[in-house]
Amino acid sequence: MDIIPLIFGGAILLFGRLLYWLFVGVVAYFFGLELATNFLAGEQGMIMLIAIISGIIGVALAIVARYMAVGLAGFIVGGFLFLQIIAVSDFNAGNYTWLVFVAGGVLGVMMVGFLSDWAVILLSSFMGAFLILNELEVDESLLLWIYLGMVAVGIIVQGIFLWARKPENKELPG
Repeated sequence: MDIIPLIFGGAILLFGRLLYWLFVGVVAYFFGLELATNFLAGEQGMIMLIAIISGIIGVALAIVARYMAVGLAGFIVGGFLFLQIIAVSDFNAGNYTWLVFVAGGVLGVMMVGFLSDWAVILLSSFMGAFLILNELEVDESLLLWIYLGMVAVGIIVQGIFLWARKPENKELPG
């Protein structure tokens, strides 16, 4: 049993959204490991080097590009959808078409940001449970139930963290 996947799996299972960069880095590491293993059979040193470099690149991209990429996509899609809604409804925005696009873009960024949280929560819960169970010896008949139970725990814990961080969930002083 290797302790490293257990530590990373537990961290990702319970804190994947908060430690988004770790989640992306671990996924990139295992992706690099899988590719290198398939192409470089028998060269363990090179396989590990490629896996580690893949993980580092994943962390760097998660830190640098996550918000830009998700935000830009949400902005463009939201703006485009607002323009389509305006076109279908026969509303004439005239010279303010750009304002409709910007309003839709801002809404799109907000929506993608919200959905992105839940997407990361789901994916990190599945990945964390997989990493943990991959290292444990579990009876085959219980494997699916334990896996689903761990995923549920990850979703619940991360959902609580997400809910607790939202300012609208704070009670106003009396």
